[in-house]
Amino acid sequence: MPTRLYRFHCTDGYDLIVDRRGKRMPTLALMRRHAERVALDLMRLGAQIDWSAWQVEVYDAKGRSVWMRTFVEVRDARPKVRHQGNARMAMKTTFVVQTFVIKRKRLVPGDREVAPTESGALKKAEAMAGRLPGTAALKIVADDETGELEGATILGQFGEVPDDFAESLQGG
Repeated sequence: MPTRLYRFHCTDGYDLIVDRRGKRMPTLALMRRHAERVALDLMRLGAQIDWSAWQVEVYDAKGRSVWMRTFVEVRDARPKVRHQGNARMAMKTTFVVQTFVIKRKRLVPGDREVAPTESGALKKAEAMAGRLPGTAALKIVADDETGELEGATILGQFGEVPDDFAESLQGG
C-alpha cells in the first residue's frame, strides 16, 4: 500500500509545534483527518489555552505545504458529542492482497484485492503469484470511523516483493 510522508506542524504565527517524525498516509482524505485529529488533540490537552489564532499546516516529505486549516475551523466542523469519557475507537480489520508488477524495469505495487479472511488472503496471494512477479497478503487494522491506519502486518510474501516493502508499511 503506497504511502506518502506528511508532517503536521502547528503554529499561531509566534509559537511553533514541530512534527519531526511525520506520519505516512495512503490518501489525502486520511491526511486531512489526521491533521484535524492533531488540532483537536492539542486543544483537548491544552484546554486553558486560547487556540483561536492557531492552525495546523501539513507539509510533504520535500517540505512543500500541501494543506492548512485553522483550529477554529477544525473545532467548528466537528459534530457535537454529548457523552464524555474515554470513547473507544471501533477498529476494523481488512485482509488485502497487494500485487507487484514490473514497470520501466522496476518492481512496483500493482492492484490490491480485498479478501474475506486471513487464510483467504494467503491463498489468493499464493495463487496470484503464479501469474505475477510477486504478491503479499496483508492484515490492515484501521479506525472504522476515520480510516486512520493503526497497523499493517505482512501475513505472507510470494515471488518478488520490493526490498523496502515491509519498511514502507511501518512508516519508516
